[in-house]
Amino acid sequence: MAARSPIKTRIPWKYCGGMSGIVGSQANVVKLCIGFDVAEVDGKVVLRPSAVYPKWIDSLEVKLEGAGDVMQTAVYVVGKLLTPFVKDLWIQSLPWRMQKMLERMAN
Repeated sequence: MAARSPIKTRIPWKYCGGMSGIVGSQANVVKLCIGFDVAEVDGKVVLRPSAVYPKWIDSLEVKLEGAGDVMQTAVYVVGKLLTPFVKDLWIQSLPWRMQKMLERMAN
């Protein structure tokens, strides 16, 4: 399965000085392998997602909103420099989140 558009994650943040915004990451190219368990329920074949494996994650971006242009640029540059770390975060969290989403859709 390949994503037709970027997959995004966004986390709100708030600084005690009154500033707030969103820190987010975006993967522009994502391909996943999804495994399903097949069962028969009341004479019908039922598919349940059993595992999600990332096959390809690329073109990653990190964005910061609400902290001004200098901080936004700094976070973007650090995100590019630390792409392997950002990619590891995606590899660790994406399968779990995608599986939960598919389970909710199946019910």
